[in-house]
Amino acid sequence: MTTTTSYPADSMATPDPAPTTNGLAVASMILGITGLVICLAGIGTFAQVALAIIFGAISLHRANQGAPRKGYAIAGLSLGIVGFLVYFIIGVASHGVFFLV
Repeated sequence: MTTTTSYPADSMATPDPAPTTNGLAVASMILGITGLVICLAGIGTFAQVALAIIFGAISLHRANQGAPRKGYAIAGLSLGIVGFLVYFIIGVASHGVFFLV
């Protein structure tokens, strides 16, 4: 005689949902740091600081809706803005020579 054991559906283990991440915040901070450092050399900085500002704004919006790493988003956004201002000031001071690099 075979007995079957049935378990209620509520007792079955369900996997935890994947944690929400905010990878754009980390990317924004990294791009902001490298853009600020590299802007002194004038090497392709505009793309870096532009992406840092865009990623920072998007990730800050996500962080305001509950995503983690709001500090990274703020840091990336502000470093991107500072990097852009430094890049612009260097470009104006050099009469546009660094804008070509």
